[in-house]
Amino acid sequence: MTSKPDTGLPATPGIPSQDGVPSHTRGRGTRAALRLLRAVPAAVLVVAVLASLALAIGPRIGAYRTITILSGSMEPRFAPGDVVISTRLPASDVRRGDVITFHAPVEGSPLVTHRVTKVVSGGDHPVIRTKGDANPGADPWSARIEQDVVWRQRWVIPGLGSVIHALRQPTVHSAVLYGSLGLFLLVGLRAVWLPATRTTA
Repeated sequence: MTSKPDTGLPATPGIPSQDGVPSHTRGRGTRAALRLLRAVPAAVLVVAVLASLALAIGPRIGAYRTITILSGSMEPRFAPGDVVISTRLPASDVRRGDVITFHAPVEGSPLVTHRVTKVVSGGDHPVIRTKGDANPGADPWSARIEQDVVWRQRWVIPGLGSVIHALRQPTVHSAVLYGSLGLFLLVGLRAVWLPATRTTA
């Protein structure tokens, strides 16, 4: 079989190279990949900022409350490490089946997020019985809601609490901070030094 001698000239646009892929198509794919690489850090930063603002501002203005789950008493609805987002509900509107966050009437008044199994007495400050979905029995108390409102669970963000806890560790926090700065620096230097690729129409 005969072959055409290599002249040393660049491949003509539209003519397949030795690997069968047109040179202009291969260059276009490389540029698209570089654009995507440059966009990823910016997208990650935007998402992180928006998530931080949502988790920080919303609870402060009372629009909702975020709670990191520490136990498995409400599995499979939510699990340890999940973040529960709750909205305000007038105490008088609490009904059987609601999943609410309240202070348990025991020593230390810990915050509990359990399901209401019975409204013993209604009114502005109802008395309720509660239970964790995964627990074999009901909670050993009847709780009176002292506040005018309670916080009813609306949404769950799986695993977010574990991520937040990990990011708060000094070593991880430093690694993420300096790693992000280094990535932005590398992308910026690449954009400055990488010569523009010209294509033939």
